[in-house]
Amino acid sequence: EASLRRVSELAPGSEWDRQARAALAGATARSHRLRRWLVLQAGLAYDSNPALVGPDVAQPEFLSNQGDGRGEWGIEAGHELFRNQKWSGGVLANYDGNAYFHESDFVLAYVGAGAWVERALGPSPQDRLQPLFGAIFYDYDDYLRFYGARADALHGFADAGTGDLWVRYAYNNFLYPIPGNTHVLRVARNRDGNEVWTGYDHTYPLTATTSLLGGPFFHYYDAKGSEYDAWGVGGWLGVRQELPWQLSGQVSASYGYDHYRRTSTFL
Repeated sequence: EASLRRVSELAPGSEWDRQARAALAGATARSHRLRRWLVLQAGLAYDSNPALVGPDVAQPEFLSNQGDGRGEWGIEAGHELFRNQKWSGGVLANYDGNAYFHESDFVLAYVGAGAWVERALGPSPQDRLQPLFGAIFYDYDDYLRFYGARADALHGFADAGTGDLWVRYAYNNFLYPIPGNTHVLRVARNRDGNEVWTGYDHTYPLTATTSLLGGPFFHYYDAKGSEYDAWGVGGWLGVRQELPWQLSGQVSASYGYDHYRRTSTFL
Protein backbone atom coordinates (compact mmCIF):
# COMPACT_ATOMS: atom_id res chain seq x y z
CA GLU A 1 0.00 0.00 0.00
CA ALA A 2 2.82 2.43 0.85
CA SER A 3 4.45 1.70 -2.52
CA LEU A 4 1.19 2.39 -4.37
CA ARG A 5 0.74 5.64 -2.47
CA ARG A 6 4.30 6.63 -3.35
CA VAL A 7 3.66 5.98 -7.05
CA SER A 8 0.57 8.17 -6.81
CA GLU A 9 2.54 10.92 -5.08
CA LEU A 10 5.41 10.80 -7.59
CA ALA A 11 3.13 11.45 -10.58
CA PRO A 12 -0.09 13.17 -9.45
CA GLY A 13 -2.76 13.45 -12.12
CA SER A 14 -1.02 10.97 -14.42
CA GLU A 15 -2.15 7.58 -15.70
CA TRP A 16 0.20 6.02 -13.12
CA ASP A 17 -1.64 7.98 -10.42
CA ARG A 18 -5.02 6.70 -11.63
CA GLN A 19 -3.79 3.11 -11.80
CA ALA A 20 -2.25 3.33 -8.32
CA ARG A 21 -5.45 4.77 -6.85
CA ALA A 22 -7.50 2.02 -8.47
CA ALA A 23 -5.16 -0.60 -7.02
CA LEU A 24 -5.40 1.02 -3.59
CA ALA A 25 -9.18 0.98 -3.75
CA GLY A 26 -9.19 -2.79 -4.30
CA ALA A 27 -6.19 -3.62 -2.13
CA THR A 28 -6.32 -6.73 0.04
CA ALA A 29 -4.16 -7.97 2.86
CA ARG A 30 -1.57 -9.00 0.26
CA SER A 31 -0.75 -5.35 -0.40
CA HIS A 32 0.81 -5.15 3.07
CA ARG A 33 3.36 -7.83 2.32
CA LEU A 34 6.97 -6.79 1.87
CA ARG A 35 8.17 -6.78 -1.72
CA ARG A 36 10.26 -9.52 -3.31
CA TRP A 37 11.50 -9.63 -6.88
CA LEU A 38 13.49 -11.67 -9.37
CA VAL A 39 14.91 -10.12 -12.56
CA LEU A 40 16.33 -12.16 -15.46
CA GLN A 41 18.34 -10.40 -18.20
CA ALA A 42 20.03 -11.42 -21.45
CA GLY A 43 21.51 -9.51 -24.37
CA LEU A 44 24.25 -9.00 -26.94
CA ALA A 45 27.12 -6.52 -26.95
CA TYR A 46 30.07 -5.56 -29.14
CA ASP A 47 33.46 -4.68 -27.63
CA SER A 48 35.99 -2.95 -29.90
CA ASN A 49 38.89 -4.15 -27.72
CA PRO A 50 38.16 -7.07 -25.36
CA ALA A 51 41.90 -7.58 -24.82
CA LEU A 52 41.85 -4.65 -22.37
CA VAL A 53 39.99 -6.93 -19.97
CA GLY A 54 42.92 -9.33 -19.66
CA PRO A 55 45.58 -9.14 -16.93
CA ASP A 56 48.60 -10.13 -19.04
CA VAL A 57 48.35 -8.56 -22.52
CA ALA A 58 51.89 -7.74 -23.65
CA GLN A 59 52.03 -7.46 -27.42
CA PRO A 60 50.62 -4.62 -29.58
CA GLU A 61 49.01 -7.05 -32.02
CA PHE A 62 46.78 -8.29 -29.19
CA LEU A 63 45.78 -4.78 -28.09
CA SER A 64 44.39 -3.16 -31.25
CA ASN A 65 41.77 -4.00 -33.86
CA GLN A 66 40.62 -7.13 -32.02
CA GLY A 67 36.90 -6.39 -31.64
CA ASP A 68 34.45 -9.16 -30.84
CA GLY A 69 30.80 -9.64 -29.95
CA ARG A 70 29.61 -11.28 -26.76
CA GLY A 71 26.51 -12.64 -25.10
CA GLU A 72 25.58 -11.33 -21.65
CA TRP A 73 23.19 -12.63 -19.00
CA GLY A 74 22.29 -11.83 -15.44
CA ILE A 75 19.96 -12.51 -12.54
CA GLU A 76 19.03 -10.26 -9.61
CA ALA A 77 16.98 -11.10 -6.53
CA GLY A 78 15.84 -8.67 -3.85
CA HIS A 79 13.85 -8.72 -0.62
CA GLU A 80 12.38 -5.73 1.20
CA LEU A 81 12.98 -6.02 4.96
CA PHE A 82 10.88 -3.11 6.23
CA ARG A 83 8.56 -0.40 4.95
CA ASN A 84 6.47 2.44 6.36
CA GLN A 85 5.18 5.80 5.16
CA LYS A 86 8.65 7.41 5.19
CA TRP A 87 11.30 4.68 5.12
CA SER A 88 11.94 1.39 3.39
CA GLY A 89 14.96 -0.88 3.02
CA GLY A 90 16.14 -4.31 2.04
CA VAL A 91 18.87 -6.51 0.59
CA LEU A 92 19.68 -7.80 -2.89
CA ALA A 93 22.13 -10.08 -4.69
CA ASN A 94 23.05 -10.54 -8.33
CA TYR A 95 25.08 -12.64 -10.75
CA ASP A 96 26.22 -11.54 -14.22
CA GLY A 97 28.23 -13.42 -16.83
CA ASN A 98 29.34 -13.14 -20.44
CA ALA A 99 30.87 -15.18 -23.23
CA TYR A 100 32.67 -13.79 -26.29
CA PHE A 101 31.97 -15.27 -29.69
CA HIS A 102 35.65 -15.78 -30.56
CA GLU A 103 37.91 -14.38 -27.80
CA SER A 104 37.14 -17.01 -25.18
CA ASP A 105 40.09 -15.94 -22.99
CA PHE A 106 38.21 -12.85 -21.75
CA VAL A 107 35.12 -14.38 -20.13
CA LEU A 108 34.09 -12.77 -16.82
CA ALA A 109 31.68 -13.80 -14.05
CA TYR A 110 30.45 -11.21 -11.55
CA VAL A 111 28.81 -11.85 -8.15
CA GLY A 112 27.49 -8.92 -6.14
CA ALA A 113 25.51 -8.11 -3.00
CA GLY A 114 24.07 -4.94 -1.57
CA ALA A 115 21.47 -3.29 0.62
CA TRP A 116 19.40 -0.15 0.31
CA VAL A 117 17.66 2.43 2.47
CA GLU A 118 15.04 4.72 0.92
CA ARG A 119 13.35 7.78 2.40
CA ALA A 120 10.42 9.79 1.06
CA LEU A 121 11.14 13.52 1.42
CA GLY A 122 7.67 14.80 0.59
CA PRO A 123 4.85 14.35 -1.89
CA SER A 124 7.28 13.73 -4.77
CA PRO A 125 11.04 13.55 -4.09
CA GLN A 126 12.73 10.62 -2.42
CA ASP A 127 16.34 9.65 -1.71
CA ARG A 128 17.91 6.21 -1.87
CA LEU A 129 21.30 5.03 -0.55
CA GLN A 130 22.73 1.63 -1.51
CA PRO A 131 26.04 0.24 -0.15
CA LEU A 132 27.67 -2.17 -2.62
CA PHE A 133 30.12 -5.06 -2.61
CA GLY A 134 31.11 -7.28 -5.51
CA ALA A 135 33.57 -9.85 -6.81
CA ILE A 136 34.57 -10.67 -10.38
CA PHE A 137 36.21 -13.90 -11.55
CA TYR A 138 38.35 -14.10 -14.69
CA ASP A 139 38.52 -17.62 -16.14
CA TYR A 140 37.34 -18.86 -12.69
CA ASP A 141 40.25 -17.10 -10.91
CA ASP A 142 39.97 -14.14 -8.52
CA TYR A 143 40.08 -10.97 -10.60
CA LEU A 144 38.50 -8.05 -8.73
CA ARG A 145 36.87 -7.01 -5.47
CA PHE A 146 35.07 -3.69 -5.24
CA TYR A 147 33.49 -1.73 -2.39
CA GLY A 148 31.31 1.32 -2.81
CA ALA A 149 27.90 2.94 -2.67
CA ARG A 150 25.21 4.41 -4.90
CA ALA A 151 22.94 7.37 -4.14
CA ASP A 152 19.74 8.26 -6.05
CA ALA A 153 17.50 11.33 -5.98
CA LEU A 154 14.12 10.53 -7.56
CA HIS A 155 11.43 13.02 -8.55
CA GLY A 156 8.03 12.76 -10.20
CA PHE A 157 6.91 15.10 -13.00
CA ALA A 158 3.20 14.18 -13.25
CA ASP A 159 2.38 13.11 -16.84
CA ALA A 160 6.00 13.74 -17.87
CA GLY A 161 7.12 10.68 -15.89
CA THR A 162 9.81 10.25 -13.25
CA GLY A 163 13.50 11.13 -13.12
CA ASP A 164 16.42 9.58 -11.29
CA LEU A 165 19.65 11.55 -10.78
CA TRP A 166 22.28 9.09 -9.51
CA VAL A 167 25.94 8.78 -8.61
CA ARG A 168 27.94 5.61 -7.91
CA TYR A 169 31.39 5.34 -6.31
CA ALA A 170 33.55 2.23 -5.98
CA TYR A 171 37.10 1.38 -4.98
CA ASN A 172 38.43 -1.40 -7.22
CA ASN A 173 41.00 -3.87 -5.91
CA PHE A 174 42.38 -6.02 -8.74
CA LEU A 175 43.80 -9.32 -7.51
CA TYR A 176 45.84 -10.62 -10.44
CA PRO A 177 49.67 -10.22 -10.57
CA ILE A 178 50.62 -6.95 -12.26
CA PRO A 179 52.42 -7.70 -15.57
CA GLY A 180 55.79 -6.13 -16.36
CA ASN A 181 59.48 -7.05 -16.23
CA THR A 182 60.54 -3.84 -14.40
CA HIS A 183 59.35 -2.06 -11.26
CA VAL A 184 58.53 1.07 -13.27
CA LEU A 185 56.22 -0.86 -15.58
CA ARG A 186 54.48 -2.63 -12.72
CA VAL A 187 53.83 0.70 -10.98
CA ALA A 188 52.41 2.22 -14.17
CA ARG A 189 50.17 -0.81 -14.75
CA ASN A 190 48.67 -0.87 -11.24
CA ARG A 191 44.95 -0.95 -12.02
CA ASP A 192 43.62 -0.45 -8.46
CA GLY A 193 41.78 2.82 -8.09
CA ASN A 194 38.69 4.95 -7.56
CA GLU A 195 35.76 4.86 -9.99
CA VAL A 196 32.87 7.33 -10.21
CA TRP A 197 29.76 6.96 -12.38
CA THR A 198 26.95 9.49 -12.61
CA GLY A 199 23.92 9.89 -14.82
CA TYR A 200 20.26 10.71 -15.20
CA ASP A 201 17.55 8.16 -16.02
CA HIS A 202 14.04 9.15 -17.04
CA THR A 203 10.90 7.04 -17.36
CA TYR A 204 8.13 8.40 -19.57
CA PRO A 205 4.73 6.61 -19.72
CA LEU A 206 3.54 6.09 -23.29
CA THR A 207 0.39 4.18 -22.24
CA ALA A 208 -0.94 2.67 -19.04
CA THR A 209 1.31 -0.36 -19.55
CA THR A 210 4.19 0.85 -21.77
CA SER A 211 7.01 3.19 -20.80
CA LEU A 212 9.97 4.74 -22.60
CA LEU A 213 13.15 4.97 -20.53
CA GLY A 214 16.73 6.09 -20.96
CA GLY A 215 19.33 8.70 -20.20
CA PRO A 216 22.98 9.77 -20.39
CA PHE A 217 25.85 8.66 -18.15
CA PHE A 218 29.46 9.68 -17.45
CA HIS A 219 32.27 7.92 -15.66
CA TYR A 220 35.78 8.71 -14.45
CA TYR A 221 38.52 6.31 -13.34
CA ASP A 222 41.62 7.31 -11.37
CA ALA A 223 44.03 4.38 -11.07
CA LYS A 224 47.12 4.16 -8.89
CA GLY A 225 49.15 3.65 -12.07
CA SER A 226 48.92 5.74 -15.23
CA GLU A 227 47.95 2.92 -17.62
CA TYR A 228 44.22 2.80 -16.81
CA ASP A 229 43.31 6.44 -16.07
CA ALA A 230 40.22 7.12 -18.19
CA TRP A 231 36.93 8.91 -18.58
CA GLY A 232 33.89 7.93 -20.59
CA VAL A 233 30.44 9.02 -21.74
CA GLY A 234 27.42 7.21 -23.11
CA GLY A 235 23.69 6.77 -23.05
CA TRP A 236 20.94 4.20 -23.19
CA LEU A 237 17.34 3.92 -24.40
CA GLY A 238 14.73 1.26 -23.77
CA VAL A 239 11.05 0.28 -23.65
CA ARG A 240 9.35 -1.45 -20.74
CA GLN A 241 6.08 -3.37 -21.14
CA GLU A 242 3.92 -4.50 -18.25
CA LEU A 243 2.76 -8.09 -18.75
CA PRO A 244 0.11 -10.34 -17.19
CA TRP A 245 0.72 -12.07 -13.84
CA GLN A 246 2.60 -9.06 -12.44
CA LEU A 247 5.48 -9.54 -14.88
CA SER A 248 7.23 -6.94 -17.03
CA GLY A 249 9.59 -7.07 -20.00
CA GLN A 250 12.20 -4.57 -21.08
CA VAL A 251 14.29 -4.13 -24.24
CA SER A 252 17.12 -1.60 -24.20
CA ALA A 253 20.26 -0.58 -26.07
CA SER A 254 23.27 1.43 -24.89
CA TYR A 255 26.44 2.97 -26.27
CA GLY A 256 29.57 3.96 -24.38
CA TYR A 257 32.89 5.55 -25.29
CA ASP A 258 36.00 5.34 -23.08
CA HIS A 259 38.95 7.68 -23.46
CA TYR A 260 42.26 6.57 -21.93
CA ARG A 261 44.28 9.59 -20.92
CA ARG A 262 47.79 8.29 -21.75
CA THR A 263 49.51 6.15 -24.37
CA SER A 264 49.57 2.52 -23.32
CA THR A 265 52.77 1.12 -21.81
CA PHE A 266 52.05 -2.12 -23.70
CA LEU A 267 52.89 -0.44 -27.03
